Amino acid sequence: MTSGKIVNGSEPHQDAHPDFSKIALFACDVDGVMTDGGLYFDDAGHHFRRFDIKDGMGVIRLRKAGLHVAIISGASSEAMRARAESLGITEIHLGIADKGACLGELAERYDLPLEQVLYMGDDVIDLPALRIAGVACAPRDAINEVRECANYVTSAPGGRGAVREVCELILEARSPNAVITQEPRANRCSRPTGPRCDCAQTKGSR
Repeated sequence: MTSGKIVNGSEPHQDAHPDFSKIALFACDVDGVMTDGGLYFDDAGHHFRRFDIKDGMGVIRLRKAGLHVAIISGASSEAMRARAESLGITEIHLGIADKGACLGELAERYDLPLEQVLYMGDDVIDLPALRIAGVACAPRDAINEVRECANYVTSAPGGRGAVREVCELILEARSPNAVITQEPRANRCSRPTGPRCDCAQTKGSR
């Protein structure tokens, strides 16, 4: 796997060789991470987001390997929910203002130490989650402050393979026999961390 690089320089950015082998929960932002950060408008004023098929396959591979997967977004849209559900993601957290608190509650629900949690984000709203995660990742086109906070910055930009790159690092680092078996303590967050914490805990709940 090629080392990630930062955009505002040519040196690899991998702090202290982050340990991907212990990751049991993969959580990430949506806009700018699972998408390219763009909002595309048609003549009727409707907007669209672009998702990458290869990123989606990476998420599916993580789930098949037994990892928990979550999205935590400050925005909220049915397109985000539909994409997450199509990938089998059940931890769907939309409209979140405090992503650090939401990530901490997810770790607690699954009885995971933060060292086993990876978070991937691209903008200032992601910093609280990045700072508490055992491994913090950022796409190469994340803002400078986020890249400086991250343990690993991908070679690929957001929405164009960045998520897949991190998924493959996790899968390569883990034992082929490792299986994550923890179940969540409750079906919903104990408290909202933003204007609303819109959590779908089972695929059939919507």
